[in-house]
Amino acid sequence: MLTKPDNPNQLAPPVNASAAIRNAYQKRSDDLLDVGCLMLATMSPELQTGLMNTNAYDMIRQLRDMFQTQARTERYDATRDLNACKMAKGTSVSAHVMKMKRLLDHLERLGHPVPLQLATDTILNSLSDDYKQFVINFNMNNMEILLSRSTLTCVTVIINQVGLPAQYRDL
Repeated sequence: MLTKPDNPNQLAPPVNASAAIRNAYQKRSDDLLDVGCLMLATMSPELQTGLMNTNAYDMIRQLRDMFQTQARTERYDATRDLNACKMAKGTSVSAHVMKMKRLLDHLERLGHPVPLQLATDTILNSLSDDYKQFVINFNMNNMEILLSRSTLTCVTVIINQVGLPAQYRDL
């Protein structure tokens, strides 16, 4: 019997090959054609046009290359946005932290979760100077990390508990 070849575009078995080898090759060729047709049927018309005369192995290779580049760009953009996100003075800390959490969740969906401690540090570093004393207290008191992957356990609640002036509280 044939095993999975290193080269998916292998040549047909020689004419003097046994019937079992020729049958296995034919079954494999039919299966590849079926898989290729099924893949094409599930694609958008634009992708179908570009991959119409491509075998299943090459389709997978081309799609992987195409979408890995897109995912890399998307990950880069999300990371850039996360690192550039700075809270403007006098704006809502809740809205800011929620925006940061959305960016962190987006990175996780892309397969690149940010470790909780790094996520917390990133959020703390993004706060405006109005929260400088809170960040110092947070670090000095070794407060627990309050971000979780599934929910945002309000950093803003702790910020309000620290006793910031009322003008900066927004919960």
